[in-house]
Amino acid sequence: ERHYLQNHSQVPAATIYEDTNGSIKHSSKHTSADDPLQEAAIWKQQFCGSEESRMKLSSELMQQRQRVGDLEEELDLLHKQLHTTQMKVVEQ
Repeated sequence: ERHYLQNHSQVPAATIYEDTNGSIKHSSKHTSADDPLQEAAIWKQQFCGSEESRMKLSSELMQQRQRVGDLEEELDLLHKQLHTTQMKVVEQ
């Protein structure tokens, strides 16, 4: 957990967040412990970014798995064709 927090808690230079009244706030300061809304907005931004990244990687992984399955199927067919060809050669 410490490793994750150290590597993923970089604060952006400018943050936009919504206060409890619905007003949009802009801040060019780093997170201060006195501003829980800004801190929550940063955590939310980081979470959304990592979640998008996770979904993209998950999708790419599923595509790669499908490709591996297709290639394995193709390889199996080629092995069968090779075996059939070898049997014909032996018969001649």
